[in-house]
Amino acid sequence: MSWRPFLFAIFLLAPCSAAPAADDPVAAIRAIYDAYVVAEKTGKDAPDFLTQSFYSVRIKGRIAEMRKSCVEGSQCGPDYDFLIDGQDYQLRNLRIVQRSRDAGKAVVEAKFSNLGAASDKVFMMIREGESWKIDEIENASGGTPGNLTNLLNEAAKSQRQ
Repeated sequence: MSWRPFLFAIFLLAPCSAAPAADDPVAAIRAIYDAYVVAEKTGKDAPDFLTQSFYSVRIKGRIAEMRKSCVEGSQCGPDYDFLIDGQDYQLRNLRIVQRSRDAGKAVVEAKFSNLGAASDKVFMMIREGESWKIDEIENASGGTPGNLTNLLNEAAKSQRQ
């Protein structure tokens, strides 16, 4: 029996299986956290939590404003990765669920532990073009500054002082 027809069928079907992810806000968040898991297993660097492709136009604007206020030679931005609540990571018990969704908005929750500390993130997602983007992140497990917009604003303000 030849494997070629079987492999050819998989090759043809592969693009079809990827299509639903573009229309799935949970898949967008899962892809981010999966990158951390892969980095941990392979010893590579974690993803950059300020990666532009994760965020909505509004949040990209906030990141740009924060970067404009940076003082040369100093750290620019938050001093910890707000996606994982830390600088170091060892993510466990990751659960990602969709809380709600309508035409162009969705709310996705990610619960996990990082180095033994519980985290609960609520992502407000919006549809921009063909992709789901993060438009806000609430820290449901408490702590300050509470959400991504405030964190970016505080980081920009601290650079100006």
